[in-house]
Amino acid sequence: MTTPATIYEVAARAGVSISTVSLAINHPARVSAKTRTLVLEAADELGFVPKERAIARAKALGVEATSGVQWLRRASIP
Repeated sequence: MTTPATIYEVAARAGVSISTVSLAINHPARVSAKTRTLVLEAADELGFVPKERAIARAKALGVEATSGVQWLRRASIP
């Protein structure tokens, strides 16, 4: 199984920034139709899967990786 393309690879292929890729996918009204087309074509060529879909796909395939951060707070002692 190959690793899905990253937003960085899509941006490089389309000749735009990663912010533009994000906007084109998540907020299409905020980019021009031409730019959205460039981004979507690059994403399709590379097999890009947006993160939420990648997570859902991994769960469907039985592959799950979770990471997290726990912040500990010191108790104030008067």
